[in-house]
Amino acid sequence: MTSDKLQICSFGLIWLLTTVYIVRVAPMPSTTHKRSSSTTFSLILQRPLFAGGLLRIPLNNTVQLIQCSTKDVAQNIIRLQYGPKRKHLAMRKDNAVERKQWITTIERFLTLDPKLSERSQYSLDAIKRLADGYDSLAQQWSQVATETRQFNADISSLQLRPIDAEHPVVGCSTC
Repeated sequence: MTSDKLQICSFGLIWLLTTVYIVRVAPMPSTTHKRSSSTTFSLILQRPLFAGGLLRIPLNNTVQLIQCSTKDVAQNIIRLQYGPKRKHLAMRKDNAVERKQWITTIERFLTLDPKLSERSQYSLDAIKRLADGYDSLAQQWSQVATETRQFNADISSLQLRPIDAEHPVVGCSTC
């Protein structure tokens, strides 16, 4: 979950400090389908009640980042267009670095396939590490097998002498 405080433009005039989250949302269970559709990510804005209250924007194909003007970039404004009626949302961050971080985060969640689970979004890196681990484990087992074969060859090459019944085994000084 990603969260931060951003200023949200309300009524086209007022900038309100608002908590903004990007969260994973499970779909509502359907009575017609036994299996529900996959989870999606949503942009949640906790605005004051007079400014509209809680706003949930699903990060799907209806959301677009709008090309900002140079004035918007100078003021660190992020503009979104969302929903079937193409509503607009303007968010402002304190500095250019944080603005860029939010833009890349929103773009990442917009391009993320909703059928993928949160755990599998980093799966390529995890699979690579797992494969590297298996490779190193295979090398270790190969080395153990080689050492075992060498040890067995050394043991089979030894000449065993039979022990006499008169020969004491414990504390033997002649062997």
